[in-house]
Amino acid sequence: LFLKKPRASSVCAVTSCDVFELGKADLFNELRRRDIDLAHTLKLFASVHENNSRRNKEIHKNLCAVKRNGTKLSKLIGSRDESTTKKRTVRSIFIPGSLFRFCFDMVGMMLIIYFSIIVIFRLAFRAEEEG
Repeated sequence: LFLKKPRASSVCAVTSCDVFELGKADLFNELRRRDIDLAHTLKLFASVHENNSRRNKEIHKNLCAVKRNGTKLSKLIGSRDESTTKKRTVRSIFIPGSLFRFCFDMVGMMLIIYFSIIVIFRLAFRAEEEG
C-alpha cells in the first residue's frame, strides 16, 4: 500500500473466516482520522523497506558464496545443505486431479451414499421385526 509494489503473500486459514479488503484510500482516511502523521509513516515504511532490501541482498550474496568452493562460508557450512541437495518427491497417487484420486473420491462418495441409505433402511425396518 505504501510502496506501490505488488505483495506476494499467501494466507491460509485453518478455520472459516471473514476476509476484508483494505484499500489505500481507506487506510489513509483512517490514519488521518486518528491524527497519525502520514509523511512520518511513509518515511518509516520506506526506511524499513530499504533495510530489508539491503539484508536480502547480503543474504543472497552469502548463499552464492556458500555454493562456490574455496570460500570461507563454503568451508564452514558446505554446499551439502539438505535444502539444496535433497529433493523430496510427492507421490502422484493422491495429487488432486489425478485419475487415482478421482476414482478414490468416487468410491468414497458411493460408499457414503450406500451406508447412509442402508443405515436408515435398517433402522426403519428394525422396529417392525422386533415388534
